[in-house]
Amino acid sequence: MAKKSFRVNLDEELVKELKKRAKKDYLTVEELINQILWRSAKRSMKTTSRPKNASEFVRIFSRYKPYHDKEYYCQLCKIHHRYSSKIGKQHFKYKKNKNGS
Repeated sequence: MAKKSFRVNLDEELVKELKKRAKKDYLTVEELINQILWRSAKRSMKTTSRPKNASEFVRIFSRYKPYHDKEYYCQLCKIHHRYSSKIGKQHFKYKKNKNGS
């Protein structure tokens, strides 16, 4: 099967994040994007929805999630807070530990 090449335009923020990930995994940015696109190709056979642009495409099919998207369970409020939110920063001391205490 012949290889195809194409050009994608990505956000600067996403490129910085991809460079960090690639360095951590001992890959080049191109190899990392290639892995992400290969995963998306496998997944797209099952679904019909498609992202609008290349940055969104790479974000959706990337296995890595940025730190600020994670959340934790607050024992005080009995709900989940995002780490980056204002209330999440205030209630971080009430975070439920993995051992349940």
